[in-house]
Amino acid sequence: MSPALPSDREGAGRKEGVSVLVASGASGGHIFPAIAFIEALKASRRDIRVGLLLPRRNFLSQEKLPPCRVDYLPVRAFKRDDPASLPARLFDFLKSVFKTFFIILEEKPACIVGFGSIASVPAVILGWLFRAKTLIHEQNVVPGEANKFLARFADTIAVTFAETSAYLPGSKNKIVLTGNPVRRELKKFSKEEAARFFGLNPGYATLLVMGGSQGSRSLNHNFIEALSASGRPDNLQVIHLAGAESAERIKEKYLAMAVEARVFPFLNEMAYAYSLSDILVARAGATTIAEACFYGLPAIFLPYPFARRHQSENARFLEAKGCAIVIEEDSRCAVSLREAMDSIINDPLKISRIRNNYGRMSYPDAAGGLASCVLNGFS
Repeated sequence: MSPALPSDREGAGRKEGVSVLVASGASGGHIFPAIAFIEALKASRRDIRVGLLLPRRNFLSQEKLPPCRVDYLPVRAFKRDDPASLPARLFDFLKSVFKTFFIILEEKPACIVGFGSIASVPAVILGWLFRAKTLIHEQNVVPGEANKFLARFADTIAVTFAETSAYLPGSKNKIVLTGNPVRRELKKFSKEEAARFFGLNPGYATLLVMGGSQGSRSLNHNFIEALSASGRPDNLQVIHLAGAESAERIKEKYLAMAVEARVFPFLNEMAYAYSLSDILVARAGATTIAEACFYGLPAIFLPYPFARRHQSENARFLEAKGCAIVIEEDSRCAVSLREAMDSIINDPLKISRIRNNYGRMSYPDAAGGLASCVLNGFS
């Protein structure tokens, strides 16, 4: 059952203004851009009334909910490798369709915006049937299956990468390049200010390692193995997001290697970490890619092998632009990672060159551009 909405939230009993309904998937890669878009939309026009649809099981903690009406759907992704769960998941999908239908009847949105995943499907199709404006946003280079399906029902398709249009050949006239919205709290600090936050040296080479919520154990293991075997310089320091299960063990590894490091299970203040860092070692989810572009960070990506091909395609895109090195997880992963780190750490000119390669790939106001796509439909 959806939690009750606080009385000070917008949408509790008020129906004035223009209504926009936003549907997001359960992962941070869907939710963070959706929230950034909602914040930009509300900042652009005061009479906007926003509703957010989320899967009941989602990445977002309660305290980070945006200031709008939030409804939860029982929808769950269909799993090809688990056919026995299909009837239950289909039933949850149908319940989500009916719940979305009544929310649309109540709110009468002028526009429905989907950020991918199966959770967006009922809202966008029902919006199309009700003749509301429909917009979908694709975070990855290769569109997800939900957005491929929804492309025919969308009035506008906002994409992060121009190359995505090749995967939507019948919808090229609908495509708008906006970039991927990043979280509003992501600001750029000086190295000195960021170093003070962590108690680190602003003049040292800083590695930012993000194990990720999925598959963090293997990435953490490979990175520590690579670092222990590398001819690392003395002026090297690490910020490591290791995940809740691995943080204490990773701290002990750094102590044993005598490497200056700050290890966190999870870090809210990512703006400081990005601003201080010279090299990013991470998975290649859409949010991480967008944030690497925003900060112009030289990156070493280890795509999560079970995220279909999204992460690999995202990472290869930046590699082709000269902004990243991509390493697949195999028996030589730690060796390849060590070689990649050494090739960048020991070459400050290469770091500068990679930062310049980002060129126009960063969209500092992607959220504002996406909001404009919606607002232009009201004018």
